[in-house]
Amino acid sequence: MAVGTRGDAINRVPTSPLPLPNSFLSNPLHTDFSFHEFISFSATMDALLADWKTRNTSFLKSLTVGIKPKQTIHILSKDALQAYTDKALMDKYDVYQYVMNYWNEVMQDDCYLIAVEITIWCQNHWS
Repeated sequence: MAVGTRGDAINRVPTSPLPLPNSFLSNPLHTDFSFHEFISFSATMDALLADWKTRNTSFLKSLTVGIKPKQTIHILSKDALQAYTDKALMDKYDVYQYVMNYWNEVMQDDCYLIAVEITIWCQNHWS
């Protein structure tokens, strides 16, 4: 058995064509968003998110003075983890991290304002 050089392997011409359409070769990150499995997956994920948003929007709108913000985010994040557990192509911890980032950047301050009865504070200080 003859031993070739590395250059022999690099310069070798493939003996059979690749079973891919030319569009895949010109665009290696080709994604076909019209593929029926993608459409089905996308619809499933849209419905899952809509369901999660509906449940948690109702919960958030029911918050009143005296809430405990740490319990609030615990409920929201736990529900996100449960909703995305065992979902194909989805990492529940990525969703959890997204919820926590939004909490840190936006929601946390709002929940603490609700918790301390901001309305009475404003009336006492701005009237």
